[in-house]
Amino acid sequence: PLPLETSEGKLLARADEMQQLAREWQLHEMSDETRRKGATALAMVFSMPPGADPAKVGEAVRDFAEQDMANRRWVMVLHTDEAHPHVHLIVANRDQDGRRFNPDREFLAHCRERFAENLRSRGVEADATRRAARGFPRRRENIATNKVRERGQRPLAVPQAAIDRHRAENMERVTSIYM
Repeated sequence: PLPLETSEGKLLARADEMQQLAREWQLHEMSDETRRKGATALAMVFSMPPGADPAKVGEAVRDFAEQDMANRRWVMVLHTDEAHPHVHLIVANRDQDGRRFNPDREFLAHCRERFAENLRSRGVEADATRRAARGFPRRRENIATNKVRERGQRPLAVPQAAIDRHRAENMERVTSIYM
């Protein structure tokens, strides 16, 4: 079991402490007439390749959360159980003033930029690149495909050869830009 570090600087190691925090967040989410059903929090993962210093990865995410999520409650946990150190950051959907969190692509790009900046300030070589820019495919299906599945239909299959060709072309393009 790994302890959760909170925005208040506490370490929560017991399940009952974590459940209590989740109840507090839920009560805050449902506290007035603007309450709504749905997620209480947003989960983000900050990851580095194998060999990166896990402590520096954790520090970089903590700095990001403290600076860019200063008006929000959050918890984070550093995972070193896999070759690549990564941090799970869970951010409350409603800030301390009651405003809902509605991140867009621009904000997510900002998150990557700040994470990389925080790593570089600690001597870790890091760039803020999207998976697609590095030639990796999406990890999850897009929303449209999920909706098709929910209706009980089968999504159109993209032939593996087309995916492989796209990946090869993308890798060639990315490599030429970096060179």
